[in-house]
Amino acid sequence: MTDKLSNKQQKIVRGEIQEWIQERLIDESLGASLLSRYPASENKTNVSEILTMIGSVLVGLGTILFIAANWSAITVGIKLIIIVLAIIISHALGWKFYFEPGKHPRLGASILVLASLFFGAGIWLIAQVFNIDRNFSDGVLLWAIGTIGVTMVTNLVPLGCLSAILLNWWCFSSGYMTYGRTDDGAGIIPTFLVASIASILIAAKLRSRAVMWIALLMGTWVMLFQSFGVSTPLLLWGLALFAGQLWCSHRNQLFTNPFLYVGNVCILGALLISTFGHARTDNFSILQAGILLVATLIALITVAWKVPKFRIEMAICVVVAIAVPLTYGYQEGAHRMAFNIFLLMAIGGLAYSGLNRLQSMAVVNIALIFFVFDVIARYFDLFYTTMNRSLFFVGGGIILMIAGAFAERSRRKLEQTFLANDESTDSPPVVEE
Repeated sequence: MTDKLSNKQQKIVRGEIQEWIQERLIDESLGASLLSRYPASENKTNVSEILTMIGSVLVGLGTILFIAANWSAITVGIKLIIIVLAIIISHALGWKFYFEPGKHPRLGASILVLASLFFGAGIWLIAQVFNIDRNFSDGVLLWAIGTIGVTMVTNLVPLGCLSAILLNWWCFSSGYMTYGRTDDGAGIIPTFLVASIASILIAAKLRSRAVMWIALLMGTWVMLFQSFGVSTPLLLWGLALFAGQLWCSHRNQLFTNPFLYVGNVCILGALLISTFGHARTDNFSILQAGILLVATLIALITVAWKVPKFRIEMAICVVVAIAVPLTYGYQEGAHRMAFNIFLLMAIGGLAYSGLNRLQSMAVVNIALIFFVFDVIARYFDLFYTTMNRSLFFVGGGIILMIAGAFAERSRRKLEQTFLANDESTDSPPVVEE
């Protein structure tokens, strides 16, 4: 059970057990036995670790800038020797400090990050030496592969974070030069799927929420870039993350929050954006939409198959994933009306599911926040051009206060419902004689 809890959660459990001992709810022997199941974690980020990591980055940048400034005056042979020695020596020192007992693991970790920076710089320096004319994204991919290899061997979270950043940078850079072109190609969607899946698997192997947050946020950034003019990519990405949230809530609660917040915000944000006007589809081909739709449906169906209690949510998500792309091509009024309906249904569905099925106040709060956003957006749509500016802002302020009070009142009622459910669950069963 302890491997399913984060360091913070294990600390909370240890504090509860110590209070039980002090209040004599359990004896000391039982308390010691329980505490041994939740050992205090020693892998905490402190000031020294942050300073050494920043220092390694600065050393790497300074070294690279110094070499670049004198690059033209160095012969080809010396250039290759400098690059190779920098990579080998930094990896060797990092390994020695991190893994040998009695050394300095935090210093070793920072040196290994420095080694990865040297490896990345070496890729472009060697390309310059031999005049290799390749796409920029190819160099980023090679850098990512090397960093992932070291990450898998060392299990270092900083290297995992760098790997997730590089993978999504590779995806972004591979599609940057083709952005805005009208074609029927697959675009960056295949590379996006590879980068996202690999980043999520790295986070799962390292059991690091930091890597998972970076993977999901970077993926969202790529989908926002791809969503210029059309919200379908962001919406499908959000639905896939919602499936990941339900999977994690059942199988691995350590990663539930990253999937919860990023996924729900992407879903409601994409629907809200689509209520403002007709989407343009010139930057998102049918093939790209088809590939992303198939990948999303696979994720939703997999969760429905493996976690039967969430089949209702997954079935609704499948309907939304298929129905939303079909709305494009209609007149703007019909399109906006459809997405207003989709948004209100999504807000109501998430609020109901968060309260009655997921038991998650975070989901309910996100739904309430977007309900307020929707009220504000519709107020602007209806009255901004027809009302006096002063009356518009006064009326808007009043509506905001009313909406805020309504949201707070609803939140308190929901919290009371949660508390009532918890008390009824914790109370002993009543046996009728």
